[in-house]
Amino acid sequence: MKVGVSLNAGDMTPGPKLDSGMPRVLFDTGLQPNVVQDQYRVTPDGKRFLLLKPVEGNVPSATPIEVVLNWTAALPK
Repeated sequence: MKVGVSLNAGDMTPGPKLDSGMPRVLFDTGLQPNVVQDQYRVTPDGKRFLLLKPVEGNVPSATPIEVVLNWTAALPK
């Protein structure tokens, strides 16, 4: 049996005693549990998620990446 990972949210009320509401499922991630590697991050505003998922399909194994340093020097002044 495969167990998937879903992200959940719940309302929290701060105070002398932390009060939390019932969690609700936001969405199923399609990820498998992994205690060794972080598989997602949440943006600081809490509105977006970045998921680390394996690439599917026919993808070249060595796709080049170009990194441009000091790119602001090329901007018009």
